[in-house]
Formats: sequence, C-alpha cells, structure tokens
Amino acid sequence: MQRRDFLARIALVVGGIAVATSGVVSKAARAAGEIVWVKEKKLNYVEKAPADKVTAGKTCASCGYYVADAAVKGGGKCTFAGMKSAMAAKGDVYVKEGGFCPMWKKKA
Repeated sequence: MQRRDFLARIALVVGGIAVATSGVVSKAARAAGEIVWVKEKKLNYVEKAPADKVTAGKTCASCGYYVADAAVKGGGKCTFAGMKSAMAAKGDVYVKEGGFCPMWKKKA
C-alpha cells in the first residue's frame, strides 16, 4: 500500500466516525438541556402567535422552516438560516410550535 492510499483511507475512516457521532452529540446536548431556544423579538419572533395568525394557521408548527423533534416537548428546529445567524448559534436553534415570525412560509 502506498502512502497516498493509506492517508486516503485514514481520512475516510475519520470522516465516517465524525459523521456517525454527530447525531449522538446532538442527542446528548438535548438530553443535557443545552438546546438553543430562539429568544423573543429576534427577527420579530414571538413564542405565542397572535390570534389572527393562529386563525390563519400560521404558526411555527405549520411553517416550512419548522422540523418537529420528538425529543423536544412543545418545540422543534427552525431551519431558517437567518434565525440561526441571528442567534449566533453553532448548532440547531429551536422554536415553540405555537410561535410565529414574519418569515413564515407554507410547507411544501
């Protein structure tokens, strides 16, 4: 085996381990209570949607950026990139399922 082949295989193994453990770290963070919740007023986010938005069915739970997370009670991930950067979070950011922000978009 040549040195180049050896280094390529090592890189694949190390990369595979990193990918395999990334979900474990995320689950461990949720279990430890290290969830980053979006703060109210960030990008006009509110934890409780106004009555007119609830009537129109426009809450975080019905938003295209919302991803439910069974491990988190009453909330889920907000995948809107602007929200993540507004919170200066390295990982996922979470919102309440009954919340609302002006970036709401219809689910596909």
